[in-house]
Amino acid sequence: MSPLLPSQLTPLLTVSSLPQIFLFHPIAESFGMTTWQVPFPTWQTMLPQLAFFFIFEDMFHYFCVCNMPSSTSWSMLIFRIL
Repeated sequence: MSPLLPSQLTPLLTVSSLPQIFLFHPIAESFGMTTWQVPFPTWQTMLPQLAFFFIFEDMFHYFCVCNMPSSTSWSMLIFRIL
């Protein structure tokens, strides 16, 4: 089995994630969550947290990719699991 190309994978990810995106709000409200009433913190609080998140997330993915022995073996393993 050959691994999927990115152009073949994008529609698959879009179709699988759309129901999760559109159904989150109704399902959360059915459990009693009031998602539209949650206040956001001030921008002074959010700015350092967002900066840390983007730096940490990019660093995490960079080191994960660097530690993979080869991209073809990992892609084949991932697609066999899926």
